Amino acid sequence: MRAADRPRNWRAFFRGQALQAGIIVLLLILVQVARRQLPATARGEALGLASEAWLLIGLAGPLLHQSWVFLFWRGALVLGWTAAVFPWYRLGFSLFAFWRVAAVFILARANRDTLPIDRGLALAIALPLVALALWLIWSVLRHFGLERAAGGDHFFPRYRSMPLCREGIFRYQPNAMYSVGFLALWAPAIAWCSQAALLLAAFNHAAIWAHYLGTEKPDLEILHGAKV
Repeated sequence: MRAADRPRNWRAFFRGQALQAGIIVLLLILVQVARRQLPATARGEALGLASEAWLLIGLAGPLLHQSWVFLFWRGALVLGWTAAVFPWYRLGFSLFAFWRVAAVFILARANRDTLPIDRGLALAIALPLVALALWLIWSVLRHFGLERAAGGDHFFPRYRSMPLCREGIFRYQPNAMYSVGFLALWAPAIAWCSQAALLLAAFNHAAIWAHYLGTEKPDLEILHGAKV
């Protein structure tokens, strides 16, 4: 994408965000309904905080993470922010990503044994999810690297001429970052048999698809000049 082809208006900046926000609001409503229907999601505590508090902390993670990504991606795409901001973007990206993962683990431990399922069966379900996540990580490291995986094509022109990755796990699932990667968040919830952590994992997984539809898909169509 040449600089002359860059969209430069606020309409372009907020393209897709009404859709993303609408989906997120709907998801938060569904989480609240589920909490009322599943009182066991409030059981337990960890690090001095009740499971209800950890669930709220966990819900905040995707909202902050996806807002941070949106701000920097559209800042680069529409406002012309240069690669000089990438270290700040990557720092926030990494911290919020850690927040998302850690909250699910802590909540799963706090709210453990609230899901009526045999622990052996739970582990048998969780382990393949971990294996798929490890395959995804290997594919990212082997075929295009963490920098590009974090959205480097918004900041570095060298990535924009590269085709979308179709190697490793991406040979079988083009959008494995979201469809497969986020299955890893289900693993601790299932392994510890936690209703609340399952609810948080489901919210995370649905929320990232809202990000894809509202932010990433429109951006990729501009950056790579084709439908994705």
